[in-house]
Amino acid sequence: MIDLVFNPVNSHTMVARFDAKPCNIAVIQVYAPMADSSKEDIEELYDQLESELKELPRKDIKLMTGDWNAKVGMDNDGY
Repeated sequence: MIDLVFNPVNSHTMVARFDAKPCNIAVIQVYAPMADSSKEDIEELYDQLESELKELPRKDIKLMTGDWNAKVGMDNDGY
């Protein structure tokens, strides 16, 4: 049986870590702020991602996926 640790980091990021053999797997799912977001919001996302990656064990296989220019919600003007 594979154990799963799920960590919803914030509204844009989550980390799921699977205990597997021969090594563990960490999946990082990202919904980045839209391209028209403030530079501070975008930098905050990348700072948070860097922090999350540093917390994961070095031997884990890390998979980072997601929508790097997400449009979330009903207001999709310019979509």
